[in-house]
Amino acid sequence: MNPSAQVPAAHSAGSLVVLKRIDPWTTARTAFIVSLALGVSLLVVFMVVWVFLAATGVFDAILSTFGDVFSGGSGISFFSLLRTFGLGLIVVAVQIVTTTVGAALYAMIYNLTVKYTGGIKVDLAQN
Repeated sequence: MNPSAQVPAAHSAGSLVVLKRIDPWTTARTAFIVSLALGVSLLVVFMVVWVFLAATGVFDAILSTFGDVFSGGSGISFFSLLRTFGLGLIVVAVQIVTTTVGAALYAMIYNLTVKYTGGIKVDLAQN
């Protein structure tokens, strides 16, 4: 190879990108989809933990201790699958709503403050 034919790679200065506005509606939709996926996985975790605790007899031990301490009332099962799934659904619903609303509010607050802060500056350069 001819050494003069090899041209060294030019050093690129890169590009400076400034984020001036975030669309709140797009942010809310994206946050909703992400929190929905996290919510479904949280429900799966709730059910796996419930099955594990039920199989190991933890709930029976808690209920028998509760019955011994309070002498009666052992017929009520606070740890049924439906109650646990219902509690999980409530937690997931609250998580989805708060994440979606929080992300949209963050986008609106960012849009209001960007005129004072100048926005987020990102330097894009090739290594």
